[in-house]
Amino acid sequence: MQIKFQNIIEQIHGIVSDPCIVILLVLLGICILSKCTDMTYFNFNRIIKEYIKSFNSKSFIIIKLLLMIVPTKIAISMSLITEKTINMITIIITVVTALFFGLLTFLPDMKKELVENVRIVNNESENHKKLINETYHIIMFEIFICIIILFMCFVMMFSKKYSIYGSCITYYLVFTMVSDMFVILSRIFNLIEKMLK
Repeated sequence: MQIKFQNIIEQIHGIVSDPCIVILLVLLGICILSKCTDMTYFNFNRIIKEYIKSFNSKSFIIIKLLLMIVPTKIAISMSLITEKTINMITIIITVVTALFFGLLTFLPDMKKELVENVRIVNNESENHKKLINETYHIIMFEIFICIIILFMCFVMMFSKKYSIYGSCITYYLVFTMVSDMFVILSRIFNLIEKMLK
């Protein structure tokens, strides 16, 4: 009985002392603190809330559930993260983050083009604006995820601690980010296609 209890304590200590778990707990604490107070500097809640709002229809909710289940399954089945993997993820995420910031500058131009385009009917114009706003919120969430992944990769690289928890969380965030890129791609494709007509 005492040996089992000691093993449980050691497992809890292993989880809590994992740098990636500590980072997630700190981020969760910041989110809760910013929700309870008027702290606007670290307010990530709005980014997350607007991202969830982007999937408000029933079909989108089903798609989002699939986009959450598949990365979880893949993350659990992947092998333990290594320094080589972290270096590769860091390079890819840095490039993807730059791409997302580039897309952010592209969206206001699309909105301006919509206002100037008199051929688009009012109702259709409102749908386009809504689509642009939702795409903007998804891209902001993607940038938020990319920053968390980079932060976790740096912490694992500098601490030289590669745990199963850190691996699962990192892989999950990477695959979530990649799966959301398909959503962004389809939305931007629809926007450009409608504007070219």
